[in-house]
Order: sequence, then structure tokens, then C-alpha cells
Amino acid sequence: MDEVYDPHSKTLCLDLEQAIGVLAPLVSGDAAVKIFCNQEANMEVADRLRERFGLHDHLAGKVEHFRDKLAMKHIIQSAGLRAPVYAELMPDIGAEAYADLRQALRGKFIVKPRASVGSRGVYKIDKPADFERFLSEAAGDDCEYEAEEFIDGDLYEFDLAIQNGEPIYSAVSRYSCPMADLQEGRTLGSIMVGRNEPLHARIVAFGLQCARALGADNGCFHMELFHSVADELVFLEVAARSPGLMTVPAYHSWEGVNLYDMELMIQSGQDASRLGQAAVSHQSRPAFFVVFPKVGGTIRELGKPELDCDIDMDWRVHVGQRVEATTTNIDFAGKAFVRADSEAEVRQAFQHLVGEFIPVSYL
Repeated sequence: MDEVYDPHSKTLCLDLEQAIGVLAPLVSGDAAVKIFCNQEANMEVADRLRERFGLHDHLAGKVEHFRDKLAMKHIIQSAGLRAPVYAELMPDIGAEAYADLRQALRGKFIVKPRASVGSRGVYKIDKPADFERFLSEAAGDDCEYEAEEFIDGDLYEFDLAIQNGEPIYSAVSRYSCPMADLQEGRTLGSIMVGRNEPLHARIVAFGLQCARALGADNGCFHMELFHSVADELVFLEVAARSPGLMTVPAYHSWEGVNLYDMELMIQSGQDASRLGQAAVSHQSRPAFFVVFPKVGGTIRELGKPELDCDIDMDWRVHVGQRVEATTTNIDFAGKAFVRADSEAEVRQAFQHLVGEFIPVSYL
């Protein structure tokens, strides 16, 4: 099927009308048919297809709760839970709005699309020139934007599989940096938070409160939240899918649970509860992933990590290549998936790769 550009997500998605035409002969009148989707850009297409053909909808018509960043923050705040202060940016907004936004949003703030993916179109606004740059680059792109309070702190992901309102698996991981910082040249990685750490319990409790406020009764959900420098947990956003990049393989290696399998079963209306526990034969190997940004320039050398771990490196660039700087969190120079025999070893490797290691050198 063909893809069309969706200005709201700033990416490609399936052509809805073409998808209806292709699926109609296969779907109509067959109650056994289910539509599965865990790709963010096509969540709304899948929802429209389920509605069109009267198929099982695990989200019960609430897809906007997990796509529209304004809607989800409104729901969270209405439930008495902490989310960034936010404001809708109208299409005719001008540079003169900067001062009012800065005051309303408590200083430095973030501008981003209401329904984008992969940290596309994200701007950090700290001075009038930053806001003017946003206005210039976004002019006429037909995307709807929002502005929100800048939260200073560490970013975490809370990943949840829930069925009939009952959690059957959840995990917490810490990012090496906020997602958009990959575009500023920082290595982005994610590693599980130990289940015995006090912050793990706090994040799980807060994440479940947020999920229930949003009506996340069935499915896999990937939530991002901050632990601020003021020791607050602050909801950022949530998606009605399993986590991206290599978080799912890391959880599987570490704990023997496959969120992709669980997601397929839950979206299909099948009992997934037995999949929330590892098989008795599972041999745990702590794991994590990192992705390396493209800074921009001609590549002189690709780094070689010297670690006593299993490292699967996947370079998307080569020596001598001229590259442009990373613009989204799926536009990277390379990635690494790391497994170790102990938690201590894997955490040491994580700190090395996100802190000291130089992945790409440029002429």
C-alpha cells in the first residue's frame, strides 16, 4: 500500500482510502479478523480501519488520548497529576507571543508538534531568536504545535502491558538524556532501573495512575516522564504501543518477557497474562541499547568499544562519508545492543558508552 505525508505527525503513514479498498474484500463480515499496529505514525489509520469495518478495538475509541499531546496532558492534569504547564500554539501566532509564553510556561520552554513521532520538529526556546527560528522553519507546514514548560531532570520510560484494566507486566528504564538531545550530538541510550530501587516503585505507582486516568485498559503503553531536579515525577507523554528502538529486546534479554508477543495477543483480544512471566528456562542477561548521533561533516573514523561484553554494532555510516546532522531519534549514525553476564558489568558498560566513548570522529 502507498504512503502519504501526514503534516500532523510530520512523517509518512498509510493511505487510508487505499487501505480500506485493499482490506474490504478480506475483512468485511469476518469477526475473526483483527488489525494490529504498533507503529506510531499509523495508530490513527489503524483506529479508522477498525471503526470502518466494525472490528475489535482494544483502545475503545480513545486513540487520541495517546496521540494528541495537548489532550493527554489535559487529562493528566484534570486527574490531579503533574504534567508540564502547556499552551496551544495557534496558526497565526507571531514573534510578539514569546514574552507571554515565557511567563506562562515558567521560563525556558519546549515547542513541538501535537502529534508527531521520533522527536520531529522539537525546539528548545530560551530566547526570542529561538522562537523566531521556530516560526520561520514551521511557516506553512500545516502542522499543529504546542508549547510546554521545560522540565529540568532525568528522563525515564515506563512501559506497561495491561489487559482488562490489570497490569500484567511493567518495566522502568532510564534514558541517558532527553530524546531530543540526540539532535544536539548526545548519545541516546536506555537501561532498566533495578526493581529494588526506591525510584522504581515511585515511577510504577505514578505511571499506573497516569495510565488509568487516560483509560489505558488494554494494550501496551510506552510512557515518558521526568524525575525533576526538584524530586517531582512529571508526566511527559504516552503512546499506545510497545517501546521503540531496542528496549523490547533488552527487556527480553534481561527478564525473559517479550512485549511484542504480549502486544499482539492483547490487541487481538486474546489472554496474554501467561506471557508476563519468564519461562523457567530463561537465562537472564542484563542488556541495553545506545544510538549514536550524526553530528555533521565527513567521517574520519568509527569508534570501537573495548568492553568485556557482547556488543552488536550496527553502523549506518562509513568512513569517508559526508553526513548531515541528526534531525530525529531514528536518524542516527549507528546503534549498539549490549549484553553482559552481570548487572554491575552492564551498568558500567552503559556509563562508558553514553559518557566517555567517542563513536564517530570527523575531519
